[in-house]
Amino acid sequence: MERGEVIGLANHTVLLARDGQEYQIADSAAPIRNAAGEIVGVVLVFSDVSLQYQMEKALSASEASYRMLFREILNGFALHEIICDAEGQPVDYRFLAVNPALNA
Repeated sequence: MERGEVIGLANHTVLLARDGQEYQIADSAAPIRNAAGEIVGVVLVFSDVSLQYQMEKALSASEASYRMLFREILNGFALHEIICDAEGQPVDYRFLAVNPALNA
């Protein structure tokens, strides 16, 4: 706050409501200045990011499941990208990932 900048505070902050409900929050602070430009206070802003946090956790779990399935599937499997020419016609492809069964 001494530099007079808006700053983000702690990461992964959980706010506990009176009813016991937990909220994942993002918090930041900004200085309040008087007419002379001196810092005389601070404004704290709390944003509820619970949904975003839940979605990130769900995406992470989904990605982990996909990686496990890709790695453990018994059949060979490859993810590839189609390469197109200037007119948009497919001319080649490039392997992006192959599972261990395809290499066996």
